[in-house]
Amino acid sequence: MEEKPKGTTVEVDGIEVTVALDPANDYELVECAVIANDPARTVEEQNRAYVRRVRLILGDAHDRVMRELREAHGGELEPATVADFVARVTARVAEAKN
Repeated sequence: MEEKPKGTTVEVDGIEVTVALDPANDYELVECAVIANDPARTVEEQNRAYVRRVRLILGDAHDRVMRELREAHGGELEPATVADFVARVTARVAEAKN
């Protein structure tokens, strides 16, 4: 019997993701947000924090999700596409927990 991943499973744009952490209450995500929005940080530090946030939210599904998003957008994967997708995943996780 296959063990289901722990967390909240949501679907956005036909892509299923299981989010293991609570995006509304996770220290590492807060830390990423602080760095990404700190004007005293370099652009490189801010970008690194944003990428880490995406990886934390998508977890083990990160690479698969990036492939599926790229395929769904004609081979291109713009940062705005990823940002929109992750925001909607986070919102669906919040809805599922309520």
